[in-house]
Amino acid sequence: MSKGKGALRPFVAKCSHFLRKLALTIFLPMTLTGPSMSEDLSSFETHFNSIFSLKSIFEQTNSDGSVSNGRIWLKKPGKIRFEYDNPGSLLVIANSGFLAVIDKISNTPPQRYFTKHTPLSFLVEENIIFSETNFKLFLKENEKRANLAILNTDSRNLNNLVLHFKLDPIEISGWTLETSAGEKIKVDLIESEFNAVFEEDSIFGIGGEIQKQMKKISN
Repeated sequence: MSKGKGALRPFVAKCSHFLRKLALTIFLPMTLTGPSMSEDLSSFETHFNSIFSLKSIFEQTNSDGSVSNGRIWLKKPGKIRFEYDNPGSLLVIANSGFLAVIDKISNTPPQRYFTKHTPLSFLVEENIIFSETNFKLFLKENEKRANLAILNTDSRNLNNLVLHFKLDPIEISGWTLETSAGEKIKVDLIESEFNAVFEEDSIFGIGGEIQKQMKKISN
């Protein structure tokens, strides 16, 4: 567990570098394998489309074994916010088609991407139709869990997103981001609250957060 700003800096750099690689990923057309794949995916598609908002605590495990905690807010379409605890350095926020990564303990400008160019866009689509997405999908299930792998087959950028689900009933429980370098960042959702009503959308105010960081840098 990170215990201070110095301990958190390597993680911030790694996460920022990882998101930069995700933003450059080019996704190829989806291929469904197996005769029953479309039927298997339909229940997961229904679950995704039944979610219009999410609020949860999360635990993030990094490739080096370090663990970070925080909170996530999600509202479809297109809005997501990750706030990291201990000491609350990193903020990842998406709105209006853009995603920003803000390192609050550094004097570096926010990193900005088009949300649609990152696999995280999959989480904030208002209505997903798997047969029409530009991803290659593979589903693996057992009696209690299921993993839905969203794969990029471009040999230049083999970055993948794997979504984790509980079964009976189906409920998303987290995801793992995998890079071509073999790094993995696993996020587990804890005490998730689905379809909560957010009183204000200010928590998704990407412009205000960017302005605060730029003002901090200029002072």
